Amino acid sequence: MYFWLLEYLNCDVLEIFEGKKLGDEIYNGFIRTSRGVFYVQRGVLFFMDKIIYKKYRKIIGAYRQISPFSWLEYRSDWIKHLRYALRKILLDGFMILRPIKKHTDVLALGCGAGWEIWRILSLLNRLGTEYNILGCDIAINALIETKKITRRRNIKNVDVVCCASEDLPFKDSSFDIVTAIFGVLDHSLNFIKAFREISRVLKSGGVLIATVLNKFALDWIFKVIRSPNLLKKTIRHADKTHARIRIPVRGAHVRIPTHFYNVFELRNLTKLYRLKIVKMYGIFSMLFPDFKKKKFSCHHKILSAMEKKMLGCPVINTIGRYIGFIAKKMND
Repeated sequence: MYFWLLEYLNCDVLEIFEGKKLGDEIYNGFIRTSRGVFYVQRGVLFFMDKIIYKKYRKIIGAYRQISPFSWLEYRSDWIKHLRYALRKILLDGFMILRPIKKHTDVLALGCGAGWEIWRILSLLNRLGTEYNILGCDIAINALIETKKITRRRNIKNVDVVCCASEDLPFKDSSFDIVTAIFGVLDHSLNFIKAFREISRVLKSGGVLIATVLNKFALDWIFKVIRSPNLLKKTIRHADKTHARIRIPVRGAHVRIPTHFYNVFELRNLTKLYRLKIVKMYGIFSMLFPDFKKKKFSCHHKILSAMEKKMLGCPVINTIGRYIGFIAKKMND
């Protein structure tokens, strides 16, 4: 943990204990704050109170069984396609934040092992701005991997905090950009509060770049039409806020609570917290996802190329498995 991280915390720091240091950072130790005592483990600040930890304990346990590198691009053409779309959304989101400031503060929620952090870092270096990037996740094992990479590359303006998106430990109006891509808003147990927290820590005029799972994805509609049992199951659980999706792990499965959004709900949530959606994208709208396969067939390649050109087109941007969106916080 670097000392500059403390400037963002929404509490008074009363004491810092440095059990072990690595260069400029605290590797093991704790900080005593007005909110309680929080520990630094292998360079990662674990900032969760007992109530939040108890609430997320099962999900944290599930994430510990999942490799932080499960979604590397070389694993399949489907993941390459997904990552292309996410890079496009990130780039568009940063271009909306104009003019670029001399110093840009970025918060990457659900960053895992840091895929988006390295893309953001590259973008900011090209734009020639100074920056601090903070990554957050509830999976501390993934954050430890991010810290290893920052040490190996000698990057000192990137740090991470283990915390939940619905209880961010940062001051109001701290960040120019918040990213929440690929999972964090889907797996939050209180996603409404997560939106509120994002709006709170965003500066006026700041930008949110995010993705959510789509309740009315075209591929899911086709599956339901083909399967009467799946239709019955969908209707039976329609009133529940979260489903439990199965993720394969080491020959078995872990179940993670997941909220699926619809476009109207997304617009209402963002509007409720003074966020205005300026652009939407559909990911896996024409090319239906199949992560069990590794290579595209010829028709998959054609659909992938078509979708890449039409990510932000009307209708297409509302029927994908994932809805990507860029929202700007309205001025105070």
